Amino acid sequence: MSLRDEVYKLIDIEREKLTQRDVVHAKREERKTIIFYPVKSVITEILSAAPEFAQATYHSTGARIKIGRDLPSGRTAEITLTVRIDFERKYPTYADGAPYFTVEEERYYDFSGFQPSETSSSKKNFTTESELAEYLAGTFVTIVASARHSAQLKEKSKRQNEPNNAAEPIPMSVTAPAEQEP
Repeated sequence: MSLRDEVYKLIDIEREKLTQRDVVHAKREERKTIIFYPVKSVITEILSAAPEFAQATYHSTGARIKIGRDLPSGRTAEITLTVRIDFERKYPTYADGAPYFTVEEERYYDFSGFQPSETSSSKKNFTTESELAEYLAGTFVTIVASARHSAQLKEKSKRQNEPNNAAEPIPMSVTAPAEQEP
């Protein structure tokens, strides 16, 4: 066998390894999709409680959720949650273990000239769908409640600062006293 034939044989072996890797990867992605489908339904249901505060983009194995609001002062507060599913890796075989969910959270606050905008990031892992749903619901509820409370306070303040139209002052006329007859 010539050197050229040996190289062809090695190329074929390497291609077979790549094909096997692709099959394993496709099975992993299919498993992620199957596991994520009910989570997508839960996220959709949570966000449907106040859709004006949320925007979600779904992928087969994850979601990107923006929960935000404009503050009464014109500033913006926004949280972007990126939800992904992955599997624990069992070393040294790298076989898939139990699934877990990763939430990357980025909080953005725009203080409109008062001070620089601020962004903070964090990452959390959840092992069950219920833990994930509880966290997402809690975050969503906090933002929506805060926004509605701020809007209510703004409206109340606006009403208190408006002149009271119902109690308009009655114009008084001053007339000369009637002359008395002698």
